[in-house]
Amino acid sequence: MTAIKKFKRSYLGIDIGSKNIKLASTPDDIHKYKYSTIKTPPGSCINGYIKDIPTIADAINNCLNGESKLSVKNVVFSILSSDIIIRDMIIPAVPAKELPRLVNNIAEEYIPTSLDEFVTDFKPLEIVNNGGMQKQRILLAAAPRSLINGYLELADKMSINLSAIDVYQNCIIKAAGCLDKSEYVDYLILDVGGQRSTATFFEGGVFAFSRILDLGGDDITRMISGEENIPMNEAEKLKKESACPNLVINSSHLFEDFKNALERCVDYYVTRYNPHGLQKVLLIGGGASFLPLQSYISECLNLMAVTADSFLPHGCGMVFNALGASMREGKL
Repeated sequence: MTAIKKFKRSYLGIDIGSKNIKLASTPDDIHKYKYSTIKTPPGSCINGYIKDIPTIADAINNCLNGESKLSVKNVVFSILSSDIIIRDMIIPAVPAKELPRLVNNIAEEYIPTSLDEFVTDFKPLEIVNNGGMQKQRILLAAAPRSLINGYLELADKMSINLSAIDVYQNCIIKAAGCLDKSEYVDYLILDVGGQRSTATFFEGGVFAFSRILDLGGDDITRMISGEENIPMNEAEKLKKESACPNLVINSSHLFEDFKNALERCVDYYVTRYNPHGLQKVLLIGGGASFLPLQSYISECLNLMAVTADSFLPHGCGMVFNALGASMREGKL
């Protein structure tokens, strides 16, 4: 286990999902982290967009003012939406001071409308050899201003010090820094959320790419409800049972489309990044503990799939990206 670098300031990472709001902070060691999770008010956050600012503000403030014991001096929101453009770019290697201008010029090629309608930022990754020449690999993020404005208004409503708004992918990259570098080199982090899942691939310990997949915990709950002929609330409870000893489901029926989408991502990873393929799958998110999903992913990808909570402090798997948001060093 690698200790996390100690930061000069303490940050609270907040991730607002469709079903749950995750909050986390960490000092110099992940074993000392603090976290809390609360239910997202129904319909208040859709595809990352804040639809009901007062209701979400009240829910978070009630949590922070309760027994969470979380510091709120400096807040970082982690955001995920299918409308956010994430691109892995290879550009000429130039001095660091010239990167913003160069990236901004290239970004226009990836924006479907006016660049003024988006907030853009970038993260320098590694220097690569491309055709005998040194190139700079860049992670570009462009988020609609309407999406960002919702979080700015939420911070204002909550009267908090908003230090940054960070994209989900970068938060995952930071949280992945706590993984054992000898165990996690070429791997996939699969975040099973309420409505969708997010697959984030790493090659040589470095972020490769990320994809949003159309399967979430809600789909699993609906399937259990249908298979067992029980109400949704009972199916949700059954899903969350650690072992589900009496649950017999046709997992291939449930996960077939998900499997096909995931296999396409793995094929892309092998073709574009690493012909040797993946070594391991790390499952996080609310649906990660569903054992039939773990088994099915292990079987269809022929890889060991483990949950974060099997070797990281309890609760890490649920708040992994919020934890990454709290690990703040400068810009994206």
